Amino acid sequence: MKKMKKTLALVLALVMALALAMPAYASKTTSHTITIDNSDQNVSHSYEAYQVFKGNLDADENTLSDIEWGNGVNSTALLAALQASTDPALGYVAATEVDGTSVPAHNDFKDCTTAADVAKVLENYSSTNGAQQNAGAIDAVATIIAGNLAARADTDNGAFAADSTGKKYVATVTGDGYYFIKDVTTTLKDDQTGKTDTLSKYLLEVVKNTTINAKDTGLNPDKKIDANSTKVAANSAAMGDTVNFEVTIDVPNTAKYEDHFVFIMNDQLPAGLTFTGITSVEIAQTGLSNVAVNDLAKAASGTNASAEYLNGTNAYYTLKIGDTQPTLDGGKYAWEADGFNAVTADGGQKIVLVFDNFKKVAEVDRNAATPDDVENLIGGTITIKYTAVVNDDASYKPTGNVNEVTFDYSNDPNHDYSGDTFDSQDPKGTTPVDKTQTYTTKLIINKVDDQGTPQPLAGATFTLTGTALNTVLQTGEKFETVGYVLKAGEKCGANAYDAASPYTIAAADATYWALNDGTYTTQDPNATGMNQTQYKDTTTKYALVSYSKAVTKPVSTVLTATTDANGQIIFEGLNAGTYTLEETIAPAGFNLDTNDYKLQIAWTDPAALADGADGKTTGGFTVGAETTSITDASGKDFAVSVVGDEVVFQTTIQNLSGATLPSTGGIGTKIFYALGAVLVVGAGAVLVSRKRVAE
Repeated sequence: MKKMKKTLALVLALVMALALAMPAYASKTTSHTITIDNSDQNVSHSYEAYQVFKGNLDADENTLSDIEWGNGVNSTALLAALQASTDPALGYVAATEVDGTSVPAHNDFKDCTTAADVAKVLENYSSTNGAQQNAGAIDAVATIIAGNLAARADTDNGAFAADSTGKKYVATVTGDGYYFIKDVTTTLKDDQTGKTDTLSKYLLEVVKNTTINAKDTGLNPDKKIDANSTKVAANSAAMGDTVNFEVTIDVPNTAKYEDHFVFIMNDQLPAGLTFTGITSVEIAQTGLSNVAVNDLAKAASGTNASAEYLNGTNAYYTLKIGDTQPTLDGGKYAWEADGFNAVTADGGQKIVLVFDNFKKVAEVDRNAATPDDVENLIGGTITIKYTAVVNDDASYKPTGNVNEVTFDYSNDPNHDYSGDTFDSQDPKGTTPVDKTQTYTTKLIINKVDDQGTPQPLAGATFTLTGTALNTVLQTGEKFETVGYVLKAGEKCGANAYDAASPYTIAAADATYWALNDGTYTTQDPNATGMNQTQYKDTTTKYALVSYSKAVTKPVSTVLTATTDANGQIIFEGLNAGTYTLEETIAPAGFNLDTNDYKLQIAWTDPAALADGADGKTTGGFTVGAETTSITDASGKDFAVSVVGDEVVFQTTIQNLSGATLPSTGGIGTKIFYALGAVLVVGAGAVLVSRKRVAE
């Protein structure tokens, strides 16, 4: 019995020892507060919290155990999205073959099946050993979580309210876990998606009573087109026109950052706009005069801003603002090469404006006369102006040519940024997208005959006259002499334009002669019996050249083109304005249409039109009131419509057949010889008849 008591005492002691050694866990119903300190932000914010994981925190509030999915996410969809990610920050590896064995594409979450598995991967991204967090990976996960949140009705956690100062927001949440904080500030709206959250607003924190310094500065860029001193979000332009862009944004609060604040503008141009240069970069502050960035160089003790331009070869170049404007070299700006990795621009060029030493620029004392009264530029307005030209890759879609801008910036005051650009471990924020749209259109002329079922007519020449013409793409036909070198978009027989090996029209290509009426024939004027007076000359031969999307600069305000084998002429890259269309040469065998047709292209920003209004779904284009209807036998008017996915103006013009007469330059004088012989015979018959009557 005594031995038994000793044994029980030993067991009890062991149990007590183990109990003392085991951590004390908080209750699953423990309440925690999340405070978001918004003191240094530019605008007021609204936040929501979503529970991603739930579990138990130990007494030291360091370790979360018994991890399950929280009620703030759609767990099945979230796990699938994490496993499907191709983001390199999440360890994505493309499918490959190792030692003859196929290895499917995978990432860090490939083996995850539970919430605990996902949390374990996230632990590898954190700073548990004192190292820096993998900010890129955490941001990537946050973005995926943002797309797989549960409806607000599915969670009773996470309602934030402002405190008495209006600068801090506090939420009480029930249950230990891992929470996703989403900024739903309605004043920060993404123009492209219409959503009110931005990439920089996703904050992840393991819950214990905690205060978070808001990472986002509330930056909201404003991009406009300067159209004759009127700032607009959309405009209409002709191909070859220069578009003046202006981007403004507030100077963010840099005060809590120790040495550096990274601030970079990213402007993505569409394929249809060619960047031609930065005009100016200025910063203005209330009560202070405007100051060009390069004028801040002395006060900031360093280079203030640099502009990088991603050209068609996908290589970065840099220009220091304030330096001598670069000169054109082979049609491109010859800028000093920088050390950035090449990045492919999606369908167009990319401008990257890097503000060097931005913290010094923003906080510089502007008033040396009062050194104790620091008049910095925080909260002021930055204005960036640059230009681009509408080129021959312009889009005719109802959405126009969309130009987008965002800014990347430092968003964690507790992080030590090492320079003026981000490295792979630097946390960063991205503003909402702001965009402009530049619209241009095309005119299609369809030429047909007067048959029961009208057929396309080639060989009709038209002139288009208009004051809004600049550079135009044309589709049609023309005639050129031997020695002519084909240009972009042109073709002669089986020979097409080739920049590497330009083709010159040879004698074998020239099979046409010009007639006095402006048409062309394959009848040789030097053949026996031909009437050579119908020909412009009897020695010069011409080749038929067809062209599709050939770039043409109008002579004055006039364009000339001839309908192709499809009976079409297409003029591309037209701006809003008034145009006159005139047929100058009819196809052989048809009467000339002597009408002058006036087309007024009208344009209004689609965003300003009511739903269902003309132009709303056609990029703002309409037929203006000054347009002259086409009232010939075809009965068709000019009309604007969406053909395929492009906004075009088009019309059909009919030619009436002429009288059936001998072909010009065809049988020549032989018909007259034959007719003369008939008349002679006829005259003889009449004489014989009269003689018989007289007898």
